[in-house]
Amino acid sequence: MKPFHFLFFVFTFFFIDLAGQDGLYHYEQAYGYAFEDQSTFNRMDGNERIAVGNFNGHGVIANIAPNGEAKKWKVFKGLLPGAASSFTDIYTDNLTSVSTIVGLCTDCAPGRKGQVAVLFTIDSNFNPIPVRGNLYHFYYPKVDSFQVRDNIELLRLGNLIYVAYSGDSGFGTDIYLQSLSAADLSSIWSKQYNTNFFETPIMLDFDQNFNIGLGLHGWGKSRILKVSKSDGTIIQQFNFTDIPARFASFGNGTYAMAYMTNDSIRVSRIDTSGKETYVQSLKLNTTSTLSYAVSANNNIIGVACQYQVIEELPYWWYNTRVYFFNTALVQTSKPVQVILPENSTIGRNITQLSGSRESSFKLIGNRPNDGRGRAFYYNRDSRLFPPTPPTSWYHANYCTDTSLLIKNVSKTYPHTLPIIQNNILYATKPNYLNKPVALWLDVYRPYDHYARSSTDKRPAIIYIHGGGYVFGNEDGAANILLRAAQHGMIAIGVKYRIGRLPSLTDPDSLQSLIINSTQNTYRALQDVRDAVKWIYDRADQYHIDKSKIFLAGYSAGGNAVLNYAYLEEKDFTSTYVNGLGRLTPKTPIAGIISVAGPLNQLTESIKSPLDLIQPSENDPLYLIHGTCDVTAYYDKGNLVDPNANNSVGSYQIACRKQMLGHPYHFTTIKGGDHDLGIAEEEALTSVLQWIKKEVSCGMPGKGCDQIIVPNTAACFSVSTCPSCALTPTLNLSNATIKVYPNPTHNLVTLEIASTKALGDLTIKVHNIIGQRVLIHTGRLVDSKITINLESILSGMYVISLYDKETIIGKEVILKTF
Repeated sequence: MKPFHFLFFVFTFFFIDLAGQDGLYHYEQAYGYAFEDQSTFNRMDGNERIAVGNFNGHGVIANIAPNGEAKKWKVFKGLLPGAASSFTDIYTDNLTSVSTIVGLCTDCAPGRKGQVAVLFTIDSNFNPIPVRGNLYHFYYPKVDSFQVRDNIELLRLGNLIYVAYSGDSGFGTDIYLQSLSAADLSSIWSKQYNTNFFETPIMLDFDQNFNIGLGLHGWGKSRILKVSKSDGTIIQQFNFTDIPARFASFGNGTYAMAYMTNDSIRVSRIDTSGKETYVQSLKLNTTSTLSYAVSANNNIIGVACQYQVIEELPYWWYNTRVYFFNTALVQTSKPVQVILPENSTIGRNITQLSGSRESSFKLIGNRPNDGRGRAFYYNRDSRLFPPTPPTSWYHANYCTDTSLLIKNVSKTYPHTLPIIQNNILYATKPNYLNKPVALWLDVYRPYDHYARSSTDKRPAIIYIHGGGYVFGNEDGAANILLRAAQHGMIAIGVKYRIGRLPSLTDPDSLQSLIINSTQNTYRALQDVRDAVKWIYDRADQYHIDKSKIFLAGYSAGGNAVLNYAYLEEKDFTSTYVNGLGRLTPKTPIAGIISVAGPLNQLTESIKSPLDLIQPSENDPLYLIHGTCDVTAYYDKGNLVDPNANNSVGSYQIACRKQMLGHPYHFTTIKGGDHDLGIAEEEALTSVLQWIKKEVSCGMPGKGCDQIIVPNTAACFSVSTCPSCALTPTLNLSNATIKVYPNPTHNLVTLEIASTKALGDLTIKVHNIIGQRVLIHTGRLVDSKITINLESILSGMYVISLYDKETIIGKEVILKTF
């Protein structure tokens, strides 16, 4: 058996959300369309009713009800001329319902290029109100080449408005603070504070004398400037940590401060004289510093942050945690903790926390792993204000309701996320260390289906994550599961046992890798079979139509679902079956979806992996693969041997299905690599249409299509729609190749014995993840050619010899220190 059949080094960690830890569901709103829209909320006004941010690169304003639904919203594309914009702060006058907005925009100020600050007012319908003949007013550094940076803060007192922003100074940034008339936005005074630090204004508030407290953080320090309200003169300056901090105001000139070290949150209270009173330091894990926000109310300081949870490496994830510190009980009690689990690399970027009680707080920001990232709103009190489900989906027939595949329906603003039941235990099994591992799955249920207590049976898609069988968890591509649930399906993410990756820098590692990879493959197949059976047996409980269960996977997960379809115990040697246990009998499914998944030969009892696909195994199959995939090859081969016949990609599998007359659909990503990237949206739309129109509600057929994506990487031109006869096995009998010394330090010689004359030869060296690290062209001298490996790191490589585009030999080599 050839080495490295199973190295699919793909990190597919995405986000998830779920019910609250108290067992009651919390409704979180995600704003925008998961794949094509990118958005975030930056700030809510003091009434917590109107949020501002950006949507698809342009400023957005949304009036949000307590349940998270947007009563109205407006994107300012076209209203605010410019290449891009984002609104960062808002103040709403309760008497007039007029709001003042500040933000950033690019190329929008007349006669000014680059990013500037923008200020304007809107009425209750979000229409800009002309002031002094202009809808928008712009602010920026005086030097034409300098631009506004990062963030803008807004403060209002009666008829006065204050705006703070940072701008280039030629070395670092300066801070700009302006006092404006609320009536006509004319300038009363303007100040520039030289800092020589890359500082950003993060807080603007009044002290007990109604002078201004300006909170700044940046490189080298965090500080608060006390500034005269009448002319902008600095009255006092309070310097704090050299770590960028977050400030929040208690009012009357006292503040909360929080900052993250490598492994802790440090929380302090600052009095009117600038004295810092340490409240508490809370130990975190080392990477729990991705995003955080601070609130202050009465004696309570709230901090919301990301927290890395490590069950047992490599099983880890992030959740959102909110802590409430009582400053009246300094260092005498632990903070109140609320966990919003989501098992994701980065579940939420938090831009604002409001509220000071465990039972009542709000978060806004964005969910970066919702495709390109969507704005979100989370209200801890949301159980009291359930969102209204889309009536068009309630009791909708899955096969006749066209809205379940129309983008505009999912683009409803906001869009309530599916209800997710997280960490449902389906088995406990020993891992590669013979330690018991809890195996769970997450069930995503369409919100309308849950909210109306519907008992309709829906199709289900079970997703198996990638990661080379050594990385990843059940949240891989949770955005795909969200999308499937938003289109009416029950979607399920499965955790299976992953194995270890042995050292690849010693000669014995090759055989160790083969053994471990096969063990990992077999364990994963055991778990996938058990999970599918567990779901099938409980289909009624989860409102699943047993006749419409689909199994999908990506990369190693794609390999796992192909193994589910085509492998049995007899396709493994008895060593694995006897040592790891029997396979649960296969549960019937409606179809298989493999994304960038290969099919591998595990024993010498067959000539090709394609022989595993028997004429009787005719479940509908959907294949997606990129033509430039160097991790799991599109046609055939593997990371070490691109021309090997014992690992085949989607093109060869499609050929086999075509020759057998089986139903299949093959989507080629022309120019695509292992990660679908920008093709993901179009490919997923095609999959959902296939599940609905061809398999669940119609007759599965045979077909192929292609998605073309830009790719500057060189990859051979390949067929995209098979018309098979299968590609013949490459005959290398006309040449033999020796490589020595092996292991080698720098120089390596290739000696070639060939039955025909050879011209210019090309030598390519690839690392173990398929990346080309060296290329050399030359001619034979005495049937030999020598190359220098000095420029590459020590480790294991594949050295391949080409005559034009025909490969004539290859060997695995080990480069030593």
